[in-house]
Amino acid sequence: MQTETAENPKKSRQKEMRNIMSTTLTKAYQLKKDGTPLTFTVTIGDAQKGVTSVTLGTSSLVSNQEGDVSLNIGADNNVAGQTLYCSTTVADIRSETKQTDVTYQLTGGVSDFQQTLNESVANLGDVVFYGATFFLI
Repeated sequence: MQTETAENPKKSRQKEMRNIMSTTLTKAYQLKKDGTPLTFTVTIGDAQKGVTSVTLGTSSLVSNQEGDVSLNIGADNNVAGQTLYCSTTVADIRSETKQTDVTYQLTGGVSDFQQTLNESVANLGDVVFYGATFFLI
């Protein structure tokens, strides 16, 4: 039987490993192209802890922001043809639930868009990576 000792640090590190899962969303979002302001909101559900980064093309809009995110992306005719990328990492910090979810909302286009992605985790402390890509057309 292996024991945690200075001679066996690998065993100690193995106990600290958590499960990591991922889920993604890809969406073409049609714009009006009339100067309407485009807004993007990311909501982390189930009172879990999350960190979000958002880029538009190659420009970072938000980097590692904790909690929910609400952004004015710009006038729709100025962002047409670009890609909006969002990555959110959610950690299960509540022993009452093993559920994690992230809701994405885009407004200002031809029609508003909202979708919730969710994943259940096995253990407290497990992490889920949520990725979303929006083609602004």
